[in-house]
Amino acid sequence: MTPPPIWVDEHGQRVPTRPCFVPTCDREWPVRRYRFEHLVLTGWAKPSQVMKIVNWCGHSQDFVAWPEADGYWMLVPIIGEAA
Repeated sequence: MTPPPIWVDEHGQRVPTRPCFVPTCDREWPVRRYRFEHLVLTGWAKPSQVMKIVNWCGHSQDFVAWPEADGYWMLVPIIGEAA
């Protein structure tokens, strides 16, 4: 079995991971934080906009960017569907 990747931030520190949301998948996703200008460069336009991200396991998930006190934005996964 191939060991999972190790994700690091811009400071070279390991980032925490979360399990893939697909019950049959045993892989993990990195918990990413971005600066606002980097989100804009990826095509993100506004705080309420949903971003679809495909992880290295091949599964995609929807995220919303959430501002944090230190100037970074955390990608928060959207779980379930709206009624």
